[in-house]
Amino acid sequence: MNNKIGIIADDFTGSNDSGVQLAKMGLRTSVGIHLEVDKEMANNDVLVIDTNSRSLKSSEAYTRVLRAAQYMFRSGVSHIYKKIDSTLRGNIGIELLAVEKVYEPDIVVIVPAFPKLGRMTKEGHHYINGEIITETEFSKDPITPVDMSYIPDLLFKQVKKKAIVFNSEIIRKTNEEFIQSIHENWIVCDVEKESDFTEIIDKFLKTGLKIVWAGSAGLIEYLPSRLGLETSHLIEMPKYSIGKTLAISGSLSSVTKKQIHEAERMSKTYSIKVDVLELLRHSIDMDTILNKIHNHPDIDHILLYVESNERYPHDQEISKRIVEGIAEMALAICENIESVNGLFLTGGDTAKAVCLKLGIDEMILFTEIEAGLPFGKLLGYKRDLWAVTKAGGFGTKYTLKHALHFLKDSGTDD
Repeated sequence: MNNKIGIIADDFTGSNDSGVQLAKMGLRTSVGIHLEVDKEMANNDVLVIDTNSRSLKSSEAYTRVLRAAQYMFRSGVSHIYKKIDSTLRGNIGIELLAVEKVYEPDIVVIVPAFPKLGRMTKEGHHYINGEIITETEFSKDPITPVDMSYIPDLLFKQVKKKAIVFNSEIIRKTNEEFIQSIHENWIVCDVEKESDFTEIIDKFLKTGLKIVWAGSAGLIEYLPSRLGLETSHLIEMPKYSIGKTLAISGSLSSVTKKQIHEAERMSKTYSIKVDVLELLRHSIDMDTILNKIHNHPDIDHILLYVESNERYPHDQEISKRIVEGIAEMALAICENIESVNGLFLTGGDTAKAVCLKLGIDEMILFTEIEAGLPFGKLLGYKRDLWAVTKAGGFGTKYTLKHALHFLKDSGTDD
């Protein structure tokens, strides 16, 4: 095997926010939209595969991740990183089993925390901005609700596999005492601050054990330097020019709602607030919407988002139809408004659906405009498209505004 690193993520935005941590270090990184990876992508320094498996049945999620891990193994990827959601959504346990089957590690080190965005783990319990996760909106997620805060219990519920918790006290033991503490091969690590990551990595590497790493975009930022992965070259920011931006949200978390409302205060901004019932009935008048945009050529930013309404039922099928409908609208706007070439995609399902609808095959990652907001180039559409992606719950109320300024001002923020 060579010294390449590979990332397997369960959704598109997660693939991007973890992959961009390596792109920032000069490692050539791109994310494939499809499970199959072409030969040119496989030659990158970092191989990233989005299995799009977060909301699937566990058996199908296992099959997809197993297939991705087998491809990584055959491609000579020696360091495997299983990206997991920093809010613990999805088939975490079953997907770790799939990677474990292929790579046969001595231990699996599980670190879902992301302190830069308020995700922390204390004594094995997971917190969002200081609040236990089961008391947050993620416990009410319509597709993948999180009903346990204690990570070992969550894993045992999913796959009947025992995991132990390593807090900071254990991490700081002598090497001999530390190794003696490893009596299960799945280990959940506490993280409350950024410096915890390097302490964890260094301690486990000293054991000489074969490791599969699992975590959010937090842990992976510190892995390459610790693993001795050299960059092939410095990645230069590309030159680009944005005509109009299109921000797309297929579901409104409380965080995204605040971001959209703040962005609506920007000048030269046009909002398309989509009524869910009209979307489901296919009664959206796109001709009128497109005419309004054509009649206002000075518009810089278009905001396309679903109106949050608790009256409508939320299940997996409804959510899928909503996302598909929003993606159809995004395609119509891109096809008819040729000056749109900057996209802001929030929410993994929405981002993936829009990319598939546009015929995107790959996203080349360049940099991160703020924590959890990767920027890159989308390949596969009939013209160049540049994009910032964001997981639904990430960011402050100014995040969308910041991203739109970044895109429109060709990489500068004012």
